[in-house]
Order: sequence, then C-alpha cells, then structure tokens
Amino acid sequence: MSDRLRRTLALLAAVVVTGCGGVPDGGGVHLGRQLPAVGGADDAFDFDVKALPPPWRSGMTPDEIVAGFLRAVVNGDGDYAIARSYLSSAAARGWDPTRSITMYDGMHVGLSGTGAVRLVRLRAVRTGAVDERGDFDPTRGAIDTTLGLLRGDGQWRIDRVPAGVLLSTLDAQRFVRLARVYYPNRSGSALVPEQTFVRTTQAGFATALMRTLLAGPGRWLAPAVSRVAPSGTTLIGNVPVVDGVADVNLSPAARQATPEQMARLSAAVVWTLHQVPDILSVRLLVDGASLSLPGVGATQAVSAWPAYDPAAVVSGPSLFVADGQVHAVNGSAATLSGRRDVVAVVESTTSDVVAVVRRVRVGMVLATGPVGGALFDRLTARTMTAPTVDADGDVLTVTTGPAGRKVMAVLRSGAVRPVTVDGGLAVGAVTALKLSRDGARVAAVTGGRLLVGRVQPGRTGPVLAGFRNVLPAAPDVRGVSWLDAGDVIATVRSGRTTRGLLATDVDGYADRSVSIDGLHGQPVDVAAAPGRALLVTTAAGTLWSESGGWHQVGRGSAAAYPG
Repeated sequence: MSDRLRRTLALLAAVVVTGCGGVPDGGGVHLGRQLPAVGGADDAFDFDVKALPPPWRSGMTPDEIVAGFLRAVVNGDGDYAIARSYLSSAAARGWDPTRSITMYDGMHVGLSGTGAVRLVRLRAVRTGAVDERGDFDPTRGAIDTTLGLLRGDGQWRIDRVPAGVLLSTLDAQRFVRLARVYYPNRSGSALVPEQTFVRTTQAGFATALMRTLLAGPGRWLAPAVSRVAPSGTTLIGNVPVVDGVADVNLSPAARQATPEQMARLSAAVVWTLHQVPDILSVRLLVDGASLSLPGVGATQAVSAWPAYDPAAVVSGPSLFVADGQVHAVNGSAATLSGRRDVVAVVESTTSDVVAVVRRVRVGMVLATGPVGGALFDRLTARTMTAPTVDADGDVLTVTTGPAGRKVMAVLRSGAVRPVTVDGGLAVGAVTALKLSRDGARVAAVTGGRLLVGRVQPGRTGPVLAGFRNVLPAAPDVRGVSWLDAGDVIATVRSGRTTRGLLATDVDGYADRSVSIDGLHGQPVDVAAAPGRALLVTTAAGTLWSESGGWHQVGRGSAAAYPG
C-alpha cells in the first residue's frame, strides 16, 4: 500500500462497494465492502457532496412517512433537521441520533394498526454498527425494531423512534468518512492505527480527527496501546488550515507531558492529520503558545516522525522451507545448514532472533536462537503452529498436547511461559497465529475463521484478548499474514473447490479480493509485509511471488517475512 494511499484512507467511503454477503463459485473472491487494491489509485474525492432527501410534507401516508424518514437520516445537517421533520414534537425532542449508526441490508417494513395509531415493524440483516465515538463493530445479526406513527390534526408523523440511526450499507458509505487515528504502542516504538468513522455532519474533518484522537482510543483497542496525551488534554477551538498549515491548539494539561511523551503526541497528531489532503504541515500549540520540539521545530511537515511509521518497509530476507531446510527467496544458501526436519521458520524484524519448528519422532519442537548462531530446542508438543515473533524478540506458537491447546511464548532469553488467552480463541483448532509488527494486535485462524484480537499487558505477561471474526461470510480461511499496520490477508475458499486471496481491515468493515491471475494452483498460505511482494504457497507445494505479476519461485512452503 503506497504512503499516499495510507494518508488518504478517509477517501475509502467514496469508492467502496456494497457486497452481496456470499461467495461466488467462479472469478475473484469478494465478500462485503471493498478496500482499495494494494498500490491502487489515490485520487482525491469531494466529501462535501451530501444527499438532500425531501422533508416531510402535508398529506403523506404512513408508508410514505416511514420511507421518507429512512431516506432522510442520511443527512445529518442541522442536527438531522430533515429527518426530525418526520417526527412529532415529542419524538423529535427525545430522539438521540448520535447514539449509534446501525448498518443494514434488505429492509422489510410491516405496517399494522387502525385508526390514528400505526405500528411499523422494521426487519433487516445487520451488517455492522458504528458507535458514538466512531468505532466499528463487525458483528452481523438481525435487526427487529418498531416505529410508532400517530395522526394528529389530520397529519401523520412518527411518534416513537429508537435511539441511533439506521442506514443502509450503501448510505452509510456516503454518510461517514473512513479515517485512521494513531496511538503509541505500549513500548512507544511505533504508532498503531485505529480505524474510525467520522460523520460528515461534524464541522471540519481535521477538527473531528483531533477530537477523536485526544478523546483516547476506543474500548477495543485501548488495553493494547498507550494514551496519546496527558489526562485532561483537549483541543481548544477548531483546527484551522491556512496555506497548508494546520494549527492544533491543546489545552494547558498538555504541558504535563515529558519530552518523550510530547514526541509521541506530535507523531500521533502528524500521522493522523497527514491523511487530510490540504494539510502539508502541522503547528502544535499549548494554550495558544507555539510548541517547538528539538530537531523538528515549531512547524512539522506531514513527513515528520518517520521512525514511528506504523507500516515501515520491512527489511531482511524472506524465508521459506523446502525439503526440511530453510532457504531465502533470493536463492541464497540455506540459513540452517544440516537441518532437514524444519517445517516453519521466522526471523525478528530486528534480524537478531530466528525461530524454527522442527518435526521430530515425538511431534514437533520449537527451537530459537540468534540469527547465524546455534539454535536451542525450547519447547516440545504434539503439534504447533508456525512461530510468530514480536518486536521484543519473543516467539509465540499455539501448541497441542496432553494438556490440551495452549499459546506458548519463548522469550528472547530462552525462558518458556504460557500466554493467557481469552475464550474467543478457544472455538475450533488454531491453525495459524500472527502478531502485528507493532505488537498491539494478533490475527488467528481458528476453526476455519479469521479472528483479530489485541495484545494487552497482564500480570505475568501479554494477554491475547478481544477476538473478533473479521470475515464472517468467508468459509474455510487458512493462512494469514499482515499486509500493513491495519490490514490482514488470508486464503479463503471461493467456491466448492477453488481458493483465493482476501484482504480485510482489522475491524472487519471492508475487504477486497486480491487477483491471483497467473498463479497456478490453490493458495493455502500467504506471507506479506509492507513494501514487499506477496508470497503464496499452493496446495501442490509450489511457492509464488507477486512482483509485477505472479512468478513461481520454486517448490517450498511456510514462507515468512521478518516479524
């Protein structure tokens, strides 16, 4: 994904396409809403174009009232003035449209009652919801709610309406801007993107982003990241943008930040605002006084703070396994000479720790050690998943044995300890586990489903928690990898007998199929990294690289980039 495209994620809402929720038997795989293709177009779109549905008018029938109200909620101007025109005075005063946005497909409307009172039953397929803060919940299900209509002075109006807004999936894409706000990871080494939805009714996109950022991360991500600013820090006024410079004026509480915290705050502000096309640089102020950071100055370009890049290009070799030995995709000599029992391998992003899983007579062994040095057997189990390594050089794998299924960690020191996992990962066999390179989230394939969870601190070490099914309509998910800091990619069944590649964002809002034209065979595993070509293993044991088209690397499996 290009840097320009990462900066303009807010433009997705204008180009995403409503999905049918099913999997076709032929052609490319597509489920739900599309993400832009990796390296795709980065055109700018005008988000100021708004739908102007008609207001209530005298003589409308109950059917027309309901249809008009459901259309009107797509426009939130004037605190939903058009939608409120369909409500009685009492209902208009009591309705809270900011509570949530519930997205649906296939609305069915049933009208009942006689005389001056009508009940309207609304039933639909829930495709997700956005809460008041802007966090997306991918949980699918059924919507079954009721509106009440009342006739007074010969005119019908809605007299009872539930809190929140019901929007069709397509209308929701017109109503909200899809964006990312950034928070420091727990170690402060990188920023973690959090996808959020900004309602187009809010005055000023940059202002809305800053208010969301300073309010702190959403409930799901909060345990896995650090606060971006000292408690009590708020935005003073709006964020004016003059000649490409955005002024962000913080409340006096920001002065409590240490120099390290202020650097992380600056990085988070810059990375959050660099997705606004009109902003070229950012000026931070505290209670109106300009703030200057060493090495950066008072005016920070949107290209500042590259060290915090949440999707920095991954360096280091891409490795794979062939005939029980570890090889590099570029054809260099085997990394572990003499080993002929390896089934999986991974290196750390710092290129100083390597881990392999070996097949032995009693099952499998996880061995770790320094790159280029001796490896030591750390853990034995009946089965274990391919290892994954975090930014600290700790290696995780999912094992099975007499005591059942466990997630185990081998620390850089060689010590072994179990990892606490919540119940969301316990359904079905875990066939893949992959930590994000920022260390804040984890993707897993369990029971053929793709789950994304967070990595939060616990009393004895990291805890894997909050798992959500981010591809609920995708059957038979297998290999998984992180495309960048906010998107994962997996292989899925796209018909009765065929498989394809599907990418999705970490909250499950949007996905896209990835072309496999030119790739021969059924993809069963995938390796990805920012700035690197996709690597795919087929069921026939061949390894393919996507670099200007698909090319066969040779025979092999278990391809892995560092991290």
